[in-house]
Amino acid sequence: MILIWITSKNLFEEYVYTVTLATTTPEPVKLINPSKISFNNHTEKLIIVVTPTYRRLTRIPDITRMANTLSHITNFHWIVIEDGTTVIPSVLKILEKSNINFTYLAHKSPKNSPNRGWFQRNKALKFLRKQYRTSGILERGGANGVVYFGDDDNTYDLRLFTDYIRNVKRIGMWGVGFVSGSLVESPRVFNGKVIGFDAEWNPNRYFAIDKAGFALGIQLILNSNVEFRSFCPWGSGKPESCLLEDLRLKREDVEPFGLENEVRFLIF
Repeated sequence: MILIWITSKNLFEEYVYTVTLATTTPEPVKLINPSKISFNNHTEKLIIVVTPTYRRLTRIPDITRMANTLSHITNFHWIVIEDGTTVIPSVLKILEKSNINFTYLAHKSPKNSPNRGWFQRNKALKFLRKQYRTSGILERGGANGVVYFGDDDNTYDLRLFTDYIRNVKRIGMWGVGFVSGSLVESPRVFNGKVIGFDAEWNPNRYFAIDKAGFALGIQLILNSNVEFRSFCPWGSGKPESCLLEDLRLKREDVEPFGLENEVRFLIF
């Protein structure tokens, strides 16, 4: 057994992987609990991206492309969650070579649970809350960051992170291209306020938005125990809608980006 210590500059000080060696086919790398969090005093707001991943034919090129994009972002941490019992060496290798500050977890979805990574996103939310609360950063008033749920099969313009996500205070929203069978899904904005949504599926939901179309201030996450779920009064079975509803957010709380004057879609 070999212990490999990996140092991270921003969010986590260090964490340890356990690797089991075999003479034939190597066992997958297994992640054990990360150690304490070390926060810095960076002037930029910390961006945390949560990405569930799973075995599929295009997974390696998908996550390679995403890593290449994210490697250009400063004060950034990537939480990748494997749908399985162990993390995968080929994915770990991409993360290590990217020079991105990351945490790679493995949580296998229970039987009969909804697919599409909802279980893994909820595990990431629990992980974030635990790490922040045990660090003492909340008591010092230093939790200043934004959480974004970014899948590894999307295409991202860097300006999504630098111009939109970095500037989110509580909740920010923007348009998403090529989602749910439509060319664009987007909030409808009038005089700087969200008044509705253009969406293919059930546009009358109070928050008819794809998970790629919003980011949340870290305080909203830390000051609650809400998770993605499929049942809520106005969500119509969409976990994104239920999450925002459970956070007691209103449309007037939303900061729209790229939807007035010069319209820009930066996520596809």
